Amino acid sequence: MAFDVERAARRLTDAGIEPRAANGVADVVATATDGLATEASLLEFKGATEASIARLEARIYRALWLQGMGILGAIVAATGIILAAMRIWM
Repeated sequence: MAFDVERAARRLTDAGIEPRAANGVADVVATATDGLATEASLLEFKGATEASIARLEARIYRALWLQGMGILGAIVAATGIILAAMRIWM
């Protein structure tokens, strides 16, 4: 939600500040708060971040699974080579 300069100036004027000063203060606050994160923007960022993390977790899981299968394959191959070598030497 954007900062409502007119509403802020009106509230300051109602509180007893002269209109020119109230408008100046409201403009300064509007300028200072322009571009700040809002609840909606933070929730959008959170959703995007959670989706990115989920995709990353899936990629890591796949990579670890493939790595495990590669290690298992290497162990099976090494075992076969060792057994074949033992038959030759015995």
